Amino acid sequence: MPSTRLGRDAASFYTAHSAFSDPRELVGLYAGLPDDPAQLARTARDLMVHRLEGDLFRHAVPPDRLHNDAETRYLDDVLRIVVERNDAPLTRRR
Repeated sequence: MPSTRLGRDAASFYTAHSAFSDPRELVGLYAGLPDDPAQLARTARDLMVHRLEGDLFRHAVPPDRLHNDAETRYLDDVLRIVVERNDAPLTRRR
């Protein structure tokens, strides 16, 4: 099986934050997040529901969130929304 390790340049690129993914001053919220990509993906999935998936989870998405939340592009703003609604650690399912 081929190695799944990235070369140094590729690893540097994929591990650096962009303007969109930088948590900025909220980086402390990352404490306790899993290192394993599959577990991390599950954790992220447990934090929010896509605006079109409310029915799938029997969750009524408030009308103001259908537009306002969906237009949030920067991760620090997304994190602010998540913790303003529930300030539990990010590892706790919402």
